Amino acid sequence: MKSLFRIFVLAALVLIVGASPALTTRAQGMTLCPTGLTADDCALLTAATVGGTTFTMDYNLIVKTTGTPQDIDLQVKGNGPIDFTNVKAADATNPSAAVKNLVMQNTLTASMTQGTKTQSGNFEFRIVGGNIYFQGDNAPLVKGTWYKQDLTKGMGTGSMNMIPANLTNNPLMKDPQAIAQIVKVVGNSLSGAVTDGPTMEGAATKQITVSLDVESLVKDVSSPDGMTMLAGIAKTMGSPIPDAQLKQAQTQIQQFVTLLDPTLKATTVQVDWVIDPAKKQFRGFGLVIKTTVDASTASLLGGTSQITADIEFNVALTQIGAAVSVDTPADAKDASTIGK
Repeated sequence: MKSLFRIFVLAALVLIVGASPALTTRAQGMTLCPTGLTADDCALLTAATVGGTTFTMDYNLIVKTTGTPQDIDLQVKGNGPIDFTNVKAADATNPSAAVKNLVMQNTLTASMTQGTKTQSGNFEFRIVGGNIYFQGDNAPLVKGTWYKQDLTKGMGTGSMNMIPANLTNNPLMKDPQAIAQIVKVVGNSLSGAVTDGPTMEGAATKQITVSLDVESLVKDVSSPDGMTMLAGIAKTMGSPIPDAQLKQAQTQIQQFVTLLDPTLKATTVQVDWVIDPAKKQFRGFGLVIKTTVDASTASLLGGTSQITADIEFNVALTQIGAAVSVDTPADAKDASTIGK
């Protein structure tokens, strides 16, 4: 049973990598370039960076569902400057120091309709010197009142420190062949396209789009070659899986895939990067996920009709390299007073 569980976990990890094209197209040491992109396109995507430690980020998030008992329509828009200048590489293992050195401000508006009920509100937060200052116009916050919370309280280095060590020492990360196998399987399911992007602060941009064929990826992972790949990964990680259990897991996964085939066919994942090619600078990012669960499959989940779900997230970066100044509200109340 434990071996079966490991197989399912490994399969899920490969699928997550596939659902994150940024991880595969920008994987160090890999030559993966999705069909539809030229070598120059992929080289630009790999070479591009934000190009500065300060920038203003505009973003919006849209989540919509239909066919559920309580359909959701969520919309969030936000904007604000961020300054990472004083955040050092060593802070990756010291979250308290990272937070103390981070400076940012963000103002956002949000609205959500669930069923027949709609809620909306505004929220603003500022992070300076390890403290977060925030205000909002929805209870239990009092409109016009600033609150303050020390983000470093309770932050240690232990849990965060383990993450880089685990990644570095994981045998899988030291096995180029195993990584190449994962990238190869994922790469078969990716396609790309390049279009002219928006003009941003006078700079012409390119938009590189990578799309994931979810059905193809899931079927590749559950194929005999895909299962052999998973077995090889498990062996590399020091947990070999007996052939009998591997075959049993493959049968169960393929039954699951057959059941969800209509949903897999109707699921799309698309990632967009907006890049200034002259400066090799990222100016934006987008993620779109859409799926439809047919009525037959939805009935197994207690639904009575077809279910759709759309998620769209877009980010635009401006004022890269500009100075960031964030004021701290002098009259902020301690967050412990909220609701009292």
